[in-house]
Amino acid sequence: MTGGTVGGIAVAAVAACCNAAAVALQASEARRARRAARPGIGLIRRLVHRRRWTAGIALLAIAWPLQVTALALASLTVVQPVLTASLIVLLGIGATWLHERVGLREVLGVLAIAAGVVEIVLVAPRHSLTHPPTLPLVVAVCAMAAVVVAGHLSGRAVPRAALLLVLAAGIGYGGSDFAAKLVSTKASAGEWGVAVGWLAASVLLGVLALVDESFALQRRAATSVAPIVAAMKVPVPVLLALGIGGEGWGPAGGLAIVGGIVVVSAGAVLLARSAAVAAASGSG
Repeated sequence: MTGGTVGGIAVAAVAACCNAAAVALQASEARRARRAARPGIGLIRRLVHRRRWTAGIALLAIAWPLQVTALALASLTVVQPVLTASLIVLLGIGATWLHERVGLREVLGVLAIAAGVVEIVLVAPRHSLTHPPTLPLVVAVCAMAAVVVAGHLSGRAVPRAALLLVLAAGIGYGGSDFAAKLVSTKASAGEWGVAVGWLAASVLLGVLALVDESFALQRRAATSVAPIVAAMKVPVPVLLALGIGGEGWGPAGGLAIVGGIVVVSAGAVLLARSAAVAAASGSG
């Protein structure tokens, strides 16, 4: 394991902590504000004037460039599983600050994420900056955006098809993280104009995914939305990186990496279903 990979893992872990703290701060303020304002514009106006809410926004603004930096140092195959550590941080917040019970499910979830990340880090190939052809990348990201929009329209039009909203949200988040990898690749090569274009794509996919997830939560219980989204956040961008993003696993480590991804995703699902994580993130 190279020094760059170690640095990427460390930066990704800090980004995960920032993401978790941001979500917890915003959820805390949202709970308080809902008692004094109706949902809608009035609630948003109250939130933007609260220090914890704006601190959460600031932490999110810090977390994203940290994620891009991590992707410039280490492969997406390594960084993406490490980012799931945000669920472990939320679990700690829910258990210590909100006094939610931590049981066998939570312990298994933490162990699965830790074991899967260690396995992936040990067998993942050395990180190298490659520049895959632009056309397949553009086609793939546009296709993902189309799927996210189609899932949104179908899910809203047919109440029973709310699962499409959840799947579209998972695809959107995965596509956003994959585009973030392309931002780091192009920025490292000095192609700042192209990097800005991928930055816009990452933000757009992230916003579309957030909208889909928000509507899904109006139709389905959080305990059925969060696990599905969590299960898709790791494999979707990693498989994209393998297929068209220029990352190669090699025949020896391929099966081990797939196994690690499955284990990490299973741990994420377990933690996403946890009452402690739901309480800390506001989805409870």
